[in-house]
Amino acid sequence: MKISSLLRNQGLFIVFLALSVIFTYKDLPKTFFQQDEWWTFGSLIFRESGGLINVLRDSFVRGKIHFTPLNEITGYLQFRAFGINFVPYAWTSIVLHIFISWLVFWLFRRITKKSSLSLLGVLLFAVNSIAHQAVSWVAASTNTLGATFFSLLSLVAMLFYVKKRTIKLVYVSLAAAIVALLFKETLFAFLIAPLIVILYGREYGLTIMKNFFLPSIIFLGFYALLRVLIFFVSEPVVLGLTEVQNQPGISVIIYRGFVLAFKAFPQSLIGQGMLLSLSRALVYLAYPTFIAADGAANPYVVETAALDLTCYIVSFLGAVISYVVWRYYRKNQKELGSAIILSLAIIVAGALPIILIPGKGGYVSIIEPRHLYMSTIGASLWFVLVVNAFVRVFLKSKRTFWLIAILIPVGFFHLQTVRSDMDKLKELGDQRRSFLTTVKNAYPSLWKYSVFYVESDSAYYGMPTEETNLPVQSGFGRMLMVWYQEKEKLPGCLFEGVFLHDLIAEGYRNCEGRGFGYARKYETLLRILKDNKLDSDNVIAYSWNGKTKEFWNITGELRMKINKDLKAAAL
Repeated sequence: MKISSLLRNQGLFIVFLALSVIFTYKDLPKTFFQQDEWWTFGSLIFRESGGLINVLRDSFVRGKIHFTPLNEITGYLQFRAFGINFVPYAWTSIVLHIFISWLVFWLFRRITKKSSLSLLGVLLFAVNSIAHQAVSWVAASTNTLGATFFSLLSLVAMLFYVKKRTIKLVYVSLAAAIVALLFKETLFAFLIAPLIVILYGREYGLTIMKNFFLPSIIFLGFYALLRVLIFFVSEPVVLGLTEVQNQPGISVIIYRGFVLAFKAFPQSLIGQGMLLSLSRALVYLAYPTFIAADGAANPYVVETAALDLTCYIVSFLGAVISYVVWRYYRKNQKELGSAIILSLAIIVAGALPIILIPGKGGYVSIIEPRHLYMSTIGASLWFVLVVNAFVRVFLKSKRTFWLIAILIPVGFFHLQTVRSDMDKLKELGDQRRSFLTTVKNAYPSLWKYSVFYVESDSAYYGMPTEETNLPVQSGFGRMLMVWYQEKEKLPGCLFEGVFLHDLIAEGYRNCEGRGFGYARKYETLLRILKDNKLDSDNVIAYSWNGKTKEFWNITGELRMKINKDLKAAAL
């Protein structure tokens, strides 16, 4: 079927786009919760225990750093509707990605005036593997996907305003941009919209710009005032036992902003795997002193200084290519010349929120993929425009055929990468789910005071070898509390703060007539029992062998050991 025929039938196009996304992410519902979801669920249970007013209040005033009330409220409504059933969370992410892809198509079509290029660009974005974490990690999907959807809605409305010059569309655009800002603190729409007005509205004179810039200043002024008030009435957010989110200093923000483009461009276009391979090759070539005796490159150098230099080199080459392509389009198709400029701006603006990540120094060289979701919109457009220019210059016939022939393998590579990552997530998810279901199937109900003990022979996720644990990314004690909550109706005070959230956290809490504890070390377990005057009958114990992947019940034998040791300690 010809592209033009597909696009003439909007219903068929939407179905085709949706099927492309579903085929790419079809295994996502078979995966499982990963990390921050368990803290979030516990936090929602605690906040809900104070009543709906408490939930709404905390959604608006919850920490000096972040102000994302729509994300908080949406997350709460999802939790109320879905509980800890992962499947609807996954399908919500997939459906949102479909709608976002549809808006990306309209954005591309409006700025390029080329339906075929727009379709190829949106398909490349829809299956893009670089930032799929924004879709596949449900803890990150609500704020990122919500903010992206309304940011794109704002830009599409602004493009319609430039064409129709109807002032109401400016207010629609600004309102959508504010909604996006309340999902995630991104100025993406506010940064790209002025560029759209300048690039596509300059022929209409200063009036069209004044109608945009004055309301924008008012909207942003109101938001800035609100943020100042929030800052003074909020407490810092505590992420771990001692970790507090602190706003980076102005010098750090300036530095991050200066180097942002040089890191966002290559990482949203090429991806981390290939960049790290190039970085490793650069160490062998330019920094042989960092090669170990076994011939391995120092991983710290590979992932920091060498990766930075690799990103700078790729960014320089990208700048040269962009200039050449812009010169070509300026002579032949001016709207595509403007589009190449806009694509680069989208890449940088999409990654801008990372300069506000809490911390004292510059952020690490590797940008978390979920922060590049908006940037991959610009990267997809940029790549299609560059390939199109290459085809038009060097191939005189069958240009559309060659354009598609070049882009199909790239799209297929991304699709296969996402599918491969889904397989890995499924394997990890099955393992984590099995831990929880094994325990709950054996002990469907808890006692009034329950203490879990889980020993392991292995350490995971960068922990020291002595800090053994299960292969999970957050505290297993917190996971167990949330997992049992639907049946047990544990009091909300047990979930207050970061209790048992840290990866290696241990402890016991007693409130409102219920007690819950978790220990990884036998000494900690004995101390919990002694301090809280509990006996071995309150203990549920399991053991994990990282080599054989066996997880088995040791409750009976451990209770006998506890009784023996407690009796000996009492003598």
